[in-house]
Amino acid sequence: YRWSVAILAASSAADVASSWRRPEANPVVAGPGSTFGGGSVAIKLGLVGSSFLLEHLVLRHRPDLYRRVAWLNFGIAGAQGAVVQHNMSLR
Repeated sequence: YRWSVAILAASSAADVASSWRRPEANPVVAGPGSTFGGGSVAIKLGLVGSSFLLEHLVLRHRPDLYRRVAWLNFGIAGAQGAVVQHNMSLR
């Protein structure tokens, strides 16, 4: 599980780096002028941090879900990896 958290955090950081000051398609994190900037980073970090907190709270009460949550994190990190690859191909 801990490896999945580390990999998800790394893929989120790579997503931020590949999106920085570029046009953003996601209206939830897009800043003024639909670009990815400081406010977008704050929103993204808030979403990632809150998901880690939620996982922690769930796993405290349901330790039998560690494996499933780990695979969920790996899946999300893989999807973010595909987004990073797409962002880099646009440069």
